[in-house]
Amino acid sequence: MHICMICQDFPPVARGAGWYAYNLSKKLIEKGHKVTVFTRGSWKKAYYEEVDGISIYRVRFVPLYPFHLQLHGFFINKLIKAMESTFDVIHLHNPLVPTIHTSLPTILTEHGTVKGGIARREALDLFSIGLKSFAKIYTSIEQKLVNSADKITAVSKSCADELKGYYGVNDVDVVYNGVDTHFFVPNKMKNQNNPYILYTGSLDALKGLFDLVRAAKYICRDHQNVKFILAGKGPLEKNLKRLVHSLDLDRNISFVGYINQERLLEYYQEASIFVHPSYHEGLPTTILEAVSCGIPVVATAVAGTSEVITDGETGYLVPPKDPDKLATAILSLLNDKELRERMGKNASEHVKRNFDWDIIAKKFEELYINTIK
Repeated sequence: MHICMICQDFPPVARGAGWYAYNLSKKLIEKGHKVTVFTRGSWKKAYYEEVDGISIYRVRFVPLYPFHLQLHGFFINKLIKAMESTFDVIHLHNPLVPTIHTSLPTILTEHGTVKGGIARREALDLFSIGLKSFAKIYTSIEQKLVNSADKITAVSKSCADELKGYYGVNDVDVVYNGVDTHFFVPNKMKNQNNPYILYTGSLDALKGLFDLVRAAKYICRDHQNVKFILAGKGPLEKNLKRLVHSLDLDRNISFVGYINQERLLEYYQEASIFVHPSYHEGLPTTILEAVSCGIPVVATAVAGTSEVITDGETGYLVPPKDPDKLATAILSLLNDKELRERMGKNASEHVKRNFDWDIIAKKFEELYINTIK
């Protein structure tokens, strides 16, 4: 079978949906299938490359907002027309992918609806302001994607509920986000001398990072030497650094930027606690990676996240936009090594049973076969 994947971005630099497409592609290739990916390239030119057996077309992308999706779709559809006869099925990963024109069977995977994300996003940066300003355009594109798909999957039950509530879609298969549990493994020789609290992901308005910084100020009153590491890039980086400096937390909070998978694994393995204070999620990859490494999680009780973390068993869930409760939960784990170890072990075992990529890939293989019929 030859699968064409379409996604907004793709490794080496990617967000959740891009990594999802990458890991799924690798597993499908292991099973003997062929995978071609169409994703965003530069505005100057398109180019082709092959990574880990995956054929990747980085298609011309012109950042002329809010019409970038339509323009990108023009180039994507030209390529589909030229290659359509070689594919068996097309698999789109939303959010922010263009609508396509094809006679082939199509599967749409929702990683968190655009409409839901816009509704919960604060206008703290130009990207967020742009999304909110042109919400009707983006939700119209999402509606067309939903209407044209032969099969729709969602990465969480809550994401499936959003599709039903916003677009009236009842027939949605929940196929969870996955994690490579053979790569993201606990470090049995963890260094406990310099504990730190870790966040990985985008530094944007949807992630609640100002709440984390304010919680850190409270935590550092009792633990003056505790460290927070924020790994990732995003439009709010400068604003976050200004807040860190104004609260006199420069020695406690480090911004390490984007890091590759090998270095990311090391950060996970040596962390004491993983924190994820987001306002909206489909099902966060970073939480799966962290708990696969045996780290307890403190996260906000938002849709998607609550399907991975069981409060009091594999971590703590707190209300979004509440720095005080976020700080209290972090302190509970920071002050109790035995509790951290127990929760981390519970979380790791839960992920292995339910979210390993072998399980996810098998489900998609069955969906492709049934959709092609």
